[in-house]
Amino acid sequence: MANLPAVIHRDLIAATESHSLDVPRNGPLVAIDACRAILDTVALGQPATQDQASRLAEILIASYPKSDTESPEVYARGIISILAEHAPDIGKEAVDALTRERYTLPTRADINRACHATASGRLMARSIAKRHLAEYERRASEDAHRQAAADSWGGDRARKVAEIVKGHDMKEPTDG
Repeated sequence: MANLPAVIHRDLIAATESHSLDVPRNGPLVAIDACRAILDTVALGQPATQDQASRLAEILIASYPKSDTESPEVYARGIISILAEHAPDIGKEAVDALTRERYTLPTRADINRACHATASGRLMARSIAKRHLAEYERRASEDAHRQAAADSWGGDRARKVAEIVKGHDMKEPTDG
């Protein structure tokens, strides 16, 4: 499951986008299954190998067939060095985003920004998922405490209420 397509990662991460790191005490939470899936599948991973980074750079450059650079070799090395700093699926997602959004060959800084945006989105999603799972646990514990308190009244509750009410006249009030 570690090599899920980027689309699944985006769908899981999208579940957290309307949430912040501040978990509302009794507000809505990301679904518990989504939180677990994020923690199980959305990761930063190991950096790409030189071959993987080269292949991603090749895809990126080939996506702009009419572009020219002063020094294609230097440009390619710069791109490869950035892509090799990140997991292959992060680089792949960044390349995909850049080739969908840009009409001109991206700079090394553009590629770096795209990789960092993808990685930070994943880190944020993981942080939110962890906090929401902790909130689910807190709420479950609180519910258990409430139930224990209610159970402490036990079968005596009806008797206790009857004692409290006993002696009070329950007649309808009359108009003066």
